Amino acid sequence: MINNSTSIISYKQAKITVPVGETYTYQNAYNFVRILDSTGSDSDLYYRFGASSVETFLSTGLGLRFPETLPSLTIRNVSNAPVTVTVSEIQGDILDDRLTVSGTVNTKSEPNTTVSASLETFDANGEIACDSSGYRSVLIQNMSATDPLYVFGATTFKVDPMGTFEKDFAGSFTIYGTTGETASIGYFS
Repeated sequence: MINNSTSIISYKQAKITVPVGETYTYQNAYNFVRILDSTGSDSDLYYRFGASSVETFLSTGLGLRFPETLPSLTIRNVSNAPVTVTVSEIQGDILDDRLTVSGTVNTKSEPNTTVSASLETFDANGEIACDSSGYRSVLIQNMSATDPLYVFGATTFKVDPMGTFEKDFAGSFTIYGTTGETASIGYFS
């Protein structure tokens, strides 16, 4: 997506291969740079921007905006193999809305609605029995400032003191904690 309030003077992509132990300086004016792709790991290349002597590594996908136009980008390869990196350099302003998602992604057409929420106290055995059948998810907040609590259902989860646990889960489960302490439990549809 291009931000039409700022003109783009130039946009360039460069694929640069930096040999082992070498430094490469790419001459192209820019005020925004993004690392689009790299054949190495994030820590294989160090970048310097313009005349700065400060070097930093950048993760693929990250970009930096500068208040002034810089004349060059210097890349140093500290790995044991040549690394090819693809960078984009821009003079002006550009917003990039590209997104890639892989694997299973849980989505909801609407936000969770709170159906029930209560503050429960652990009994003499340090237990709270719960049943979230018929609900979409459950949220548990440990109200203790010092003691963890444990949620036992299909799997076991630890909730640190003053921590929160939320999970898409419908079924019976037990929360174990310290007798007399409390937990806030919310059920969502």
